[in-house]
Amino acid sequence: MTKQSKVAVGEYSLEGYEVSVIQGTRTAAHYAAGNHKQDSTVRAEPGSLEALSLAQLRRFCQKTTKEMADEHQAVYGGVEKAAG
Repeated sequence: MTKQSKVAVGEYSLEGYEVSVIQGTRTAAHYAAGNHKQDSTVRAEPGSLEALSLAQLRRFCQKTTKEMADEHQAVYGGVEKAAG
């Protein structure tokens, strides 16, 4: 049996972002962050002074996805904007 490779992918929106490391049909690791400038565990009203911009969320999503790919010996699969 061959071992399936892992892929790290991210998805972002004005609400925050999520990163998953996937191996076959299994999620090996998952991380979610809100859109608040001071506290990633909190979600701020999009467009408010406390909220990160979509461009900032995209950059954080890319950075975190690359870091998780390194940590889990996974291939970086990129990030995309969430539908909606």
